[in-house]
Amino acid sequence: MARPWLERLLKPCLAARRTGLQGVDRFAGFRRYGEAQIAAVKEDFGIDDQLLNRLIDAMDKAESRRGVERIAAIDDLIERAFELTKPRSNLSESASMRARHRIRAQAVEEAALPAGPRIPDDFLTEPLSVLPKVGPRTAKLLAAKGLYEIEDLMNWLPAGYEDRSNESSVNDLVIDDVVSVRVKVEKGERGGGGGRGRPRFELHCRDEDGNPFSAVFFSPNPSYWARMFEKAPGQWYRFFGKVLQWQKKPGMFHPKVEKLKLGREADVEGKGLVPVYPDIPGINPNRLRDLIDKAMGFIGRRRVLDPLPAGVRKKAELPDLKTAWRLLHQPEDEDEAKQRKAAAERFAYQELFLTQIGLLLRREEAKQEAGLRLLGEQDFRALAKAELPFKPTRDQLRCLKEVEGDLISGKPMNRLLQGDVGSGKTAVGAISALALAKSGLQTALMAPTEILARQHHRSISQLLGGQLRVGLLLGSSKAAERRAFVQGATDGSLDLLVGTHALIAQNIPFKALGLAIIDEQHRFGVAQRGALREAGIQSTGFIPHSLAMTATPIPRTLSMTLYGDLDVSTIKEMPPGRQPVNTRAFSLANLRPAVQIAERELARNRRVFIVLPLVRESDKVELADAERTYMKLRGGPLGHYGVGLVHGQMKSQEKKDVMETFRRGEIRVLVSTTVVEVGVDVPEATVMMIWHAERFGLSQLHQLRGRVGRGQDASHCLLLYDPQAGEKAIRRISVLARSNDGFEIAWEDLQERGAGELAGLRQSGSDRFEFADLLRDGLLARSAREQAVRVLRRDPELKSPGNQGLRAVLDGRFSKRLKWLSVS
Repeated sequence: MARPWLERLLKPCLAARRTGLQGVDRFAGFRRYGEAQIAAVKEDFGIDDQLLNRLIDAMDKAESRRGVERIAAIDDLIERAFELTKPRSNLSESASMRARHRIRAQAVEEAALPAGPRIPDDFLTEPLSVLPKVGPRTAKLLAAKGLYEIEDLMNWLPAGYEDRSNESSVNDLVIDDVVSVRVKVEKGERGGGGGRGRPRFELHCRDEDGNPFSAVFFSPNPSYWARMFEKAPGQWYRFFGKVLQWQKKPGMFHPKVEKLKLGREADVEGKGLVPVYPDIPGINPNRLRDLIDKAMGFIGRRRVLDPLPAGVRKKAELPDLKTAWRLLHQPEDEDEAKQRKAAAERFAYQELFLTQIGLLLRREEAKQEAGLRLLGEQDFRALAKAELPFKPTRDQLRCLKEVEGDLISGKPMNRLLQGDVGSGKTAVGAISALALAKSGLQTALMAPTEILARQHHRSISQLLGGQLRVGLLLGSSKAAERRAFVQGATDGSLDLLVGTHALIAQNIPFKALGLAIIDEQHRFGVAQRGALREAGIQSTGFIPHSLAMTATPIPRTLSMTLYGDLDVSTIKEMPPGRQPVNTRAFSLANLRPAVQIAERELARNRRVFIVLPLVRESDKVELADAERTYMKLRGGPLGHYGVGLVHGQMKSQEKKDVMETFRRGEIRVLVSTTVVEVGVDVPEATVMMIWHAERFGLSQLHQLRGRVGRGQDASHCLLLYDPQAGEKAIRRISVLARSNDGFEIAWEDLQERGAGELAGLRQSGSDRFEFADLLRDGLLARSAREQAVRVLRRDPELKSPGNQGLRAVLDGRFSKRLKWLSVS
């Protein structure tokens, strides 16, 4: 005999098991509804009171609980319902078994049904508010650390572990040992203050043998601890910390605290290894561990899609996802140390692997897109040799050949051109623009600052002015200039338009934009870079070719990790005739030798940069500033050479005027801030004097040094440092003094600041690697790249069952972290 009432009773339960926690409001009044269903048929089916009470209790929990506790209560309710299918006098055993099997089959069937786009492990994407006792306040505290979903919490990995297995009785405590002790609190007492020592709150305790023990908490506000331990008297606690002598008895200052819920008999073996998590302000460490344990308990009963395919895990000797979480969050003993190391490594590897998969997929997508193909025969190297006023270096010719190959392939170019300061990247971009112009296509070159944009415009005009029609569009351009250049881009009378963000702010309808060159592209947002892409599509119907340029040299392993979807060209060779810049460090306490070098160069009709960290005097730090230094120099021994001032707070036209007078030699000393870091090319400048060099980063110092040594004369970089500067600052300065190699400088900079700074070239702050350290994990990155290539070679669309987890995670949880992969 069927039991329709039982099926009606379980229908909302089965639906909840299928859809997770969606539609939870359907359980309002569930117990009353269930009791009505049972009351109507209780006598007919002979349900005894004991079973009935169990069922009603389960219904009550299903109605009142929240989050994972509700899911557990629903599971329990289904099991209680199965008990009702056991044989009764008016129900044959076979009928009972059929009913039980049918209900179980329906539970399995409904739980397996797809529910929209939700995936089997979608619990990981649930908000943390589904966990018990995570209300708005706790959720806000967690969100402040970037923890929004269950997976975020699971990936909040321990910073270390405390071994609390060493538990002693009070009589056996030894001063300075770090141990656990189990005691019963007798009372809490405030003390100290008012000339009686530091304010404190003390818990007076005894162990099971009656031996006294104190846990002491020093605080200017002891009432905080008094409130926390208001109900502690009579309760058993475990304290963990360093043992000391306190008022003639053993004690601990600020121990780790654990309330023993089941009294002194609880956890007889001690807690063993306890994970210690990075602090989350406002959340007690025990509370945080409890939240993670609850999430672990729920996850342990469910299937979790693992983004690392089994073959990849085996090759890299890494555990599966659930095992890795268990090893890290619920360690058993020190014997698992090796496994825990592999578990922690797994998350760095996973991050690198997913990134490589995303980069490779992006690269493959780009290959499927149609691009503009250059018309006729084009030999970029021959063009460079014929049109440039100097002999190109071998590296420049090689890079031009690589760009040429892209532009005749019929696919959109996605290339990164990296080279040290002064290596000749601009010439490569100019020849590429000239080749496009010969095919009737235009180029846009976008730079982050007006100074850099003006420098590009000037350099390219000097290099190819007779062959290439070049315009300059800036935010400060006058209305008539702006209209003329926009018209030139629209009607095709301009081959190359150089500019800042004004290039995209104007929504310029290019006639035929075929190439977008973006200098120092990390200074532009994704939307800004994408605007040039859209301008190209609108003008030709094709995605324009893209050439990104950077003066920040990137080691090969990191380049592969960050730019795996791009082709990378590197210029290492400097133009012939350039002399290495002589770099020397001088203490600010003894400036005379540095000043003599500057005076000697000025006497030879050369020019001098003086760079300072501040625009004007500050009452917060005692540093030389540009404005006061400018005034002193004007009235000092260098005044007759002509002294100018430029800084970022000046109007654009003012900066332009000063730079032009310096370039023409009307003033030969330029006092500035780091506004001259990039985009200033004055071959006659032979001295770069940097005050308070200890305040600048290595890469920034190297960029500033690159403003000199651009002509045929010997040049000097003078690093003036505070003799009280720290050891790291002095080391930075010594690195720059001994090396002119941009790649070595970049590597040293990474050693000091970490690869996160370099990752910023590709990523925004919120998208930086969470687990992988690009400097430390070079071997992991290489392995991840190799495995990603292997996986995609065998299964390009990731449709095989073994790659189900990888595909789901790429489409779901990890997709937001891959937004920065597109160069457009």
